[in-house]
Amino acid sequence: MKTAIIALVVVILLGIFGPQALYTVDETQITVVRRFGDIKAVNLNPGIAAKAPFIDSVTKLDKRLLRVDIPEATLPDVELQFLVIDAYVRYKIRRTEEDAIKFFEKTRGGNLQIAEDRIERIVVSALREEVAKRQRQEIIGGRIQIGEDGQQEVIATETRQEILDAVLQAAIQATSPGVEGDEEDDLGIEIVDVRIKRADFPDATVENIFTRMETERELISAGLRAEGAEEAAKITAAAERDRTIILAEAERTANLVRGEGEAKAIEIFADALQENPEFYAFQRSLEAYKEFLSTNATVILGSDSELFQFLQDTDFIPVELPVSIVDVIDRLQGNLWTVGGVEVTLGGPTSVSSGVRPEVGLSVFIEGNSNQAGGLTASDVLVGSKGIVDGISLSSLVVNQQRVVVNEDTDVRAEPKVIATVYVEGISENGALTATLITEGLSGAVEVVGADLWTIGGVNVAIDPATEVLAGASTVGALVVVSVERMQDDTFKAVRIAPDELASQGETTRIVGIPTSVVQQWTVRGTTGPIAVDENTDVQLGADQTGLTVLIGYETADDGSLIARKIRVQ
Repeated sequence: MKTAIIALVVVILLGIFGPQALYTVDETQITVVRRFGDIKAVNLNPGIAAKAPFIDSVTKLDKRLLRVDIPEATLPDVELQFLVIDAYVRYKIRRTEEDAIKFFEKTRGGNLQIAEDRIERIVVSALREEVAKRQRQEIIGGRIQIGEDGQQEVIATETRQEILDAVLQAAIQATSPGVEGDEEDDLGIEIVDVRIKRADFPDATVENIFTRMETERELISAGLRAEGAEEAAKITAAAERDRTIILAEAERTANLVRGEGEAKAIEIFADALQENPEFYAFQRSLEAYKEFLSTNATVILGSDSELFQFLQDTDFIPVELPVSIVDVIDRLQGNLWTVGGVEVTLGGPTSVSSGVRPEVGLSVFIEGNSNQAGGLTASDVLVGSKGIVDGISLSSLVVNQQRVVVNEDTDVRAEPKVIATVYVEGISENGALTATLITEGLSGAVEVVGADLWTIGGVNVAIDPATEVLAGASTVGALVVVSVERMQDDTFKAVRIAPDELASQGETTRIVGIPTSVVQQWTVRGTTGPIAVDENTDVQLGADQTGLTVLIGYETADDGSLIARKIRVQ
């Protein structure tokens, strides 16, 4: 019984004095033993250690790698552009008794907050110094590079790591013993690593950057749209140009074929007339009967009309078609001439041009009717020439009582003889207008302005990117003159729209009106020079085609120029 009591007393005493006399040291800890505030021992190794009960106290310090999260700091770079830097630091207590005591004393008993505040101050100061030396791209750790596709791309660099290495080195020096600096910063710790979690712009700067990015993208998109519109305009203009050339070539070919066909038909008609005039007249009358008798039209004609002569008198021969020749005079005998082997009789009705001076060898144009003697009774005699038409060009015209001169530099896109109104643009000089552009035209007030269709003077006009609209012409109600191109469906497409304004001497004038006094210049192989063809010239249908052989009767003007009076297909 006494033994049990003694054992119980021993257990109780161990329970009371054991925890006060003994303590454990974990492998992740450093212990500091104090007695009345003085440090008596530092244990660096794990295990069980003894202390004086009740009078000694033990403080345990973590010797593992510790982390300090640095609060976000707004720091300026070398260009004074501010960045928000968010960083963290890893450190540990140096594993020596001296450093453990130093840490314990300077952190007032191992208060980690004191250590973290000092570490934060040291690292932020070093960061501020390093950031202030570098540009934004170096801090972020990337640089902008133009790729092969022309787009910007960001390439990673080592510049951020260089900043962190410099900050780490500065922090190590500041917290190491035996270096110049504040001795209070030597906490007995080792700075192991410094890292930047985030380097970003302040909120106000971010908003400005996004605004600038939007503006830059809008400029890029506007530039791309402008380039696209320009390319579209070029493609459209090229297509329109090719279309115009193709249509012009097709029209030229068609006109040549048509002219050749008409010339052949005229030649056949002339041969038929010469071989048997009576039968030819009879055949033509039958064709006329077929044309008007097959319709429901009512035709009122006199009983003596030539059209009905074959129904009443089989011996009637209608008026013969005239015959034209161009050749030299072989013989002159009063009113009887021999021209190219043909006997030509001149009578009272014969009109002889004032420019004709009858002499053997003179080339003359004779037009008349076949007579019973097998010769020709002349109705018109002019100086003549024959040859192949090499070219036909516009020479001059009158629009709104304004004389318009056309030269080799004039861009003529429409034939004034076959259109109702023309648009003429040129320079006013010495009372005349030297044309630079001639097209079909219209004028009037602007009634409707649409994206691709305007209404001008009651006429709808298509607008495309190639249309040139001059200042002051796009207002509803404005009086304008318009250069137009007629499309295949007889609609109009505007080439140029300009205000209807009078121009001063030497300035560009634009007029729209009905063409009159149209003068062409023909180049005919075998003539002594170009021949003018005006509204008084009698041109046989189909003769105005290049490549045809024509007979020309002409007069000589006071200035020596040649003016055609009759043109026939040979």
